[in-house]
Amino acid sequence: MTMKFERHESDVRGFRYFFSDHGKIITLFQIKKGFIRGGQYHREDVHHFIVSGKVEYHKENVATQEDEVVILEPPSTTTLPREHSDLIIGLEDSVMIGVYPKEENLTFYDKHRKILDENNSKKSKS
Repeated sequence: MTMKFERHESDVRGFRYFFSDHGKIITLFQIKKGFIRGGQYHREDVHHFIVSGKVEYHKENVATQEDEVVILEPPSTTTLPREHSDLIIGLEDSVMIGVYPKEENLTFYDKHRKILDENNSKKSKS
């Protein structure tokens, strides 16, 4: 099997292209400056690659609430461990690639989703 284009979406945060390959989802996505993506966690590790821009990347263990924050600039990668939620804040207009496990249901982390929703709603009105 080869990588297959699945769909494209766009919102106030920027574009997102979805591909699938060998049971994985690969996304190419934009985070506009000041906006946030993330807020979910997976049963397997997730790998992110920054292509352009600069982001503040939060990794929080959903069981212990331990939080690690790193600044990513290209070319760099990071791994979001299983059962950790990510919160990715665009410090500049940025483009990233994510490689995720293909899962039947998305699992959201309420703490991060609340931050994401409040921020992006506020930013889209300004």
